Amino acid sequence: MPMQLPIPIAAAESHTAINLVVTGFLFVVVVLMILAGITWLGGKYFAARDAAKPPLAKKTVKPPKTAAPAATASAAPSSNEGEHLTAVITAAIHVALQDQRFRVRSIRRMAPGWAQEGRRQIFSSHRLR
Repeated sequence: MPMQLPIPIAAAESHTAINLVVTGFLFVVVVLMILAGITWLGGKYFAARDAAKPPLAKKTVKPPKTAAPAATASAAPSSNEGEHLTAVITAAIHVALQDQRFRVRSIRRMAPGWAQEGRRQIFSSHRLR
């Protein structure tokens, strides 16, 4: 004997399910609109705050005045390539130290250990299990 459901109950349950889905969808849309409004207001606030600030002065890099001659005199490069290398190293130190006084006493070529150091860093970055 087949079981029959009363039609009014099945229709009422389907309406309840549709109402639940529509209500949930509208709730999500309203929450997303509120979050979008908060984000938009935050953007307007930060844009207005940045517009009120005076523009930053452009920082100019001064060439080294006293450090470069001392470095070239003390390093005493024997070739033109050595002079260029000394100038580049001195300029890099000057930029790194940002206008602090320094003196390059000597520049020595190190043993070719850069490849080994790179391999050591790669191997030490891996976790052993």
